[in-house]
Amino acid sequence: MRSLYSLSPRLLAACCNGIFMLLLLLSSPPAAAQPAGDELALSGQWRGLSPAGASPSSAWRPFDPGQRTVLARRPHGAQLQVWPQRDQWPEPPFVLVVRDLGLNSISLHHPDSGDWVQASPLSPSGTGWVGAGRVAYVITQALPAGAKLDLTLPADANFESPPRFELQSMATFQHQQSAWAAFAGASFAVMVAMALIALAFGLFLHDRTFVIYTGYVLSYALVQAIQTGFVAHPLGWDWLAASPQLFGRAAIAASVVLACLFADHFMQLKRYAPGWRRAVLALAVAVSVAAALRFLPGAALDRFSLVVINPLLMLGGPLLLLVAFVAALRGSRYAWFFLIGWVPLLILTVLSSAQSGGALAAWHCLENAGLAAGAFEALVLSLGLADRTLQVRRERDQVRELADIDGLTGVSNHRHIHEQLAVLVNHARHHKRPLALMFIDMDHFKQLNDRHGHPVGDRVLRVSAASMLAQLRGRDLIGRYGGEEFLVAMPDMEQTAALRVAERLRASIATLDMSEFGMRENLTISIGLAVYLGDETIGQLIARADAAMYQAKAQGRNRVVLA
Repeated sequence: MRSLYSLSPRLLAACCNGIFMLLLLLSSPPAAAQPAGDELALSGQWRGLSPAGASPSSAWRPFDPGQRTVLARRPHGAQLQVWPQRDQWPEPPFVLVVRDLGLNSISLHHPDSGDWVQASPLSPSGTGWVGAGRVAYVITQALPAGAKLDLTLPADANFESPPRFELQSMATFQHQQSAWAAFAGASFAVMVAMALIALAFGLFLHDRTFVIYTGYVLSYALVQAIQTGFVAHPLGWDWLAASPQLFGRAAIAASVVLACLFADHFMQLKRYAPGWRRAVLALAVAVSVAAALRFLPGAALDRFSLVVINPLLMLGGPLLLLVAFVAALRGSRYAWFFLIGWVPLLILTVLSSAQSGGALAAWHCLENAGLAAGAFEALVLSLGLADRTLQVRRERDQVRELADIDGLTGVSNHRHIHEQLAVLVNHARHHKRPLALMFIDMDHFKQLNDRHGHPVGDRVLRVSAASMLAQLRGRDLIGRYGGEEFLVAMPDMEQTAALRVAERLRASIATLDMSEFGMRENLTISIGLAVYLGDETIGQLIARADAAMYQAKAQGRNRVVLA
């Protein structure tokens, strides 16, 4: 399997951006099945409310209910009225959908009951609440032409992010409800699944980077679950929905702090951006302190926390983006993963802030984009963690290979060939399989070193090892046992076949052209061959092959002797 490490940052960016665009398209709500004409288009007006019992403090001001329109903050709340542009209401039952409420509530003077019905995404009214940061009022009474629906926003509502309104048929309403539930459920499933997989890897590898990532993704998922109302429906976590401001601020602070810590470990800021690392860690400390003040007694501390934490949160995104860019330019591969995953989220944050200020009022596709960005970021950063795991494994294998390989000849070293031979002996004993062992010694190698020098001797050893390796099967083992001595282990090989291989090895060395090393004489080797008897130890097997090799030396060298 090809490692992600071999992919270029540009290719990674192209692939990941394609995934994000797909998620963004899937996050866009399905178009409402509008009837012919524009009878479902709404008109609206609003005015500020006065204290109870007093007359309204301001005149009606028009606004477009289908767009996000900035309303001036009113200390006692605001009253709104909406009605069809053609003054003709659709046939009941139909649904008034209120979107982009955030954590605010809204009240409707419901024509069915004649009572004021208050609802929010985290506190449903029981009249068809659908989640996704919105509420819905199902109206079953036929409304006369020219009638207006009265609504009020409470005094503590966030007027910089007002709602927008739609009239929908029951079929369209139910279709959008099902589509959003499926998309939101899939997005949260991706985030939670990536977090749990990372946690398992972190515990297995003893790497806290994975654990920090798990906390970051889960805290961001909790933020989205609160803002979209998912914690109340379908999760039904009433204990959390009862205090959305408290849990929401804690989750946002936790996500920023954990994002800073994750960026530090994941992008290796200590190595690639040590100066910027201090700024990232300082931000994490500042957000932690500001968030902790919120939980201390005292109204002054609470107000101070609210004043301080918002600028810190606004600073966090651009700072992490800048640090990731610096680290990427300085060679941090994982900074690219962070950039790819973080940029869409930051862009959406900027666009949402612009909408709160009155810009981009018609960009309704951003409604669920936070979920798409969260799922996308979880996927990208999980790919980065997987690539990091592959790199660690590759480096570990390289270290292990270097520990097993003889640095001069490239074959196994003494320790490794001895360990592998022990495995083969054990297998041959238990499975009654043949095993042949060759003990090889270079003839007159000391004189070769004395005459031509040790550099030439080292080159001769390398060439000889390569020549012998070329004569062996893929599963045969060859290792440098010491000096100019080699061991060759051949599993599942009978005596006759082993003798043929030994002769082939001897001939391959004897026919090597040594003139390039300034040698006139040919190089030769003496081989002692021993076949495993079935009841001997590894030491006894090596000793028999060694003794046979000395017999080959005594008989004139350049030969094979069977033990």
